[in-house]
Amino acid sequence: MDMSAGEAKYEQLLVNVLGPIELWSFSTTPGDTALRSRLYKRIHFARALRMLATVFPSGTANSEIERRKSERMNVFGLATDEAFAGVLDELADEIVGGRGVAAGLYETLRAIDEQSELEFTTG
Repeated sequence: MDMSAGEAKYEQLLVNVLGPIELWSFSTTPGDTALRSRLYKRIHFARALRMLATVFPSGTANSEIERRKSERMNVFGLATDEAFAGVLDELADEIVGGRGVAAGLYETLRAIDEQSELEFTTG
């Protein structure tokens, strides 16, 4: 954006960075899309995205999915597809239940809501 003031010319660079909810909305990796779809079937999409963004703020669960998949394949001797599906079901259960990788999720969401409400009423 260019702007002139008197004889001086100012230039400002604006950067728009996606937040975790947007990153989850646009993720197209197979693991992320499958996890997101599982949650969409169980809870409202907006809540699912919010939960995913809170548990995995980087916008992906890929490393956790791959870690768990490898563990299932090595320890239990499962086939890739079977291990992948099991991991996705397990992660979805943990997120909805607020346990495991999502331990403390509901308390965190409640605190965020309270802070937002406070900012709205005092802002």
